[in-house]
Amino acid sequence: MLIKCPECGKDVSDKAPACIHCGFPLNNLHKKNICLVDGTEYDMTEFVDSYMKLTDAEKRELYEKTLSRYNGNTEVTSHNTTQVIRKINEQFNWWYHSKENDKGYLAEKFTLDYIDHNFQYFEFNTADIQIHPKQFVVQNADQRR
Repeated sequence: MLIKCPECGKDVSDKAPACIHCGFPLNNLHKKNICLVDGTEYDMTEFVDSYMKLTDAEKRELYEKTLSRYNGNTEVTSHNTTQVIRKINEQFNWWYHSKENDKGYLAEKFTLDYIDHNFQYFEFNTADIQIHPKQFVVQNADQRR
């Protein structure tokens, strides 16, 4: 039977140990609510459970406003959607602290990626995440001074 690879979205046999298109390991798909962050596996059940309790409208709001915030805009979300993101902040200690120690954008990117992967096992490497758009704007402004 053919399944969609959670990484690249292409068709691959459900018996294959890895995707023939991108190399994503398929033997980990049975790991429910587990993801690999910087080489360590994490149980994301609490995050998934809070997300699933949201209404469809709240899920849309969470995704759209998280995407907007990740792209450098300031968005305010409802209490319920904020609580979902807070679980990621707490799990990985990714908070908005200061210009020098700003890791909150990682929580936004992780949330978007995890939803895009339909909460299936995937790998998230913080070193692969490009500089946050807000930091890029601040750095460019600082360089012009």
